Formats: sequence, C-alpha cells, structure tokens
Amino acid sequence: MRPSPFLLRLLGLALVLMTIPLAAAAQDDAEEGKKNDWSRTGPYFGASVVGGGFTAATDDLNDQLGPLGLEVPPDFGATPPFPGISNDIEHDLGLGYDIYVGYRAHKFVAAELEFEHLTDIEFDENGGTFLDGESMTFTASVRAILPLGRFEPFGVVGVGLMHADLNDSQNLGVVYEDGIGFLWKVGGGFDFHLTECVGLRFSTDYMRPKGNIHNLEHVSVGGGLFYRF
Repeated sequence: MRPSPFLLRLLGLALVLMTIPLAAAAQDDAEEGKKNDWSRTGPYFGASVVGGGFTAATDDLNDQLGPLGLEVPPDFGATPPFPGISNDIEHDLGLGYDIYVGYRAHKFVAAELEFEHLTDIEFDENGGTFLDGESMTFTASVRAILPLGRFEPFGVVGVGLMHADLNDSQNLGVVYEDGIGFLWKVGGGFDFHLTECVGLRFSTDYMRPKGNIHNLEHVSVGGGLFYRF
C-alpha cells in the first residue's frame, strides 16, 4: 500500500523539528565540556501534548461508504470537490496527551512505559459528525539513543495494548469493531536537555494494532517536557 500523504507529512514535520536544536547543541557542548553528564543512567518521567489520526481509515471508509453513495477524500489533506464523490467529508485529527516513565540503563539504551490518549478523532460530512471516537494505548518500549550531548536522537520499538472506541453517530452503516487489541509500534524523535534534570522531547510513533481493531493503525506526533533524577 502506498504511504498516505498524511503519514508522510507527519513524518516530514518530525524530521524538520529534529533539526532545530542541532546548532545550539553543538555550541553549548563545546562550551560546557564535561560539566554535565547528559547520558547518565537513572529514572525519568515526562508528558507531552500529541496529535494524530488513523492512517488506514480513509481506504476502509471508502469501501464501506461507496455502496451508500458517499466516499471519503483520498487523503487527509486533499481539498474538495472530487469527481463523483461527496464534496463535504472532512477528517479531524485527534488531540490528546501521553505520559511516560522510564529508566536509562546505559548511555545508549533506555526502557520505557507509556500511556497515550487521543480524543475527538472525527469524520464530518455536511457540517455534522458521522464517525467519532477515541483511542488509548499502553506500551512497553526500548529506546536506542545516540548520545550527542544536549541533543540526543533516538529510535523506539515496542509492544502493548490499544483500546479503540468509534461511533457511527449518524447510523450510516459504517462498521468498526470497538475493543482491545495487541499492537506493535515503531518511532523516533529527540531529547534536548535544557538543564541537568529538565529537557524537551519531540517524537513521532506509528502504532499497528491487531485483531478486531486492525484497521485503526495510527500515527501520532507530540512534544513536551521530561524530568531526569
């Protein structure tokens, strides 16, 4: 399946954000030398504001709404009108938060538990919402860290559980299986240390659930603060 434009835009945004602190990090590290041990081991916790949406929902809704004479635009950012389909269907990305706790066991590796909650994920048509819902995920992950001083890029792999609840509020016959399923995730981002204990995190995650909610894979992008002990 061709990657959706929505997914590519989110990943592109994450890459742009990751380049912002590079120059400042290099200068600060040169001045401070070994004053602070940015890659030290120990526990930490943090929280972020996140936004995201269901990356595979458009194709699935097209299949279900086609027989009803309605379709969803072919990508989340496209602008109506589209030949032969409804001109008024829009997808509203969800907003929410995540909280996490972790332990950095080595300068290159950390283990992390994370909870993410996205709400107000909606599909609208003619000014009214016909599909709305939320998702909650709990994951256990391993972060591989590149210790470059204040600026630390990382990659993430993990597994967990996802609960999804989507409602056909206009009774159009759109069928989604609400429930709980196992998931795997991959992602990446960076930490930027403001002080010895406080820093910024920007990250993006792709989560792929299994079972009844396998069509509700999604991407989230977030940013927030963390505290290290």
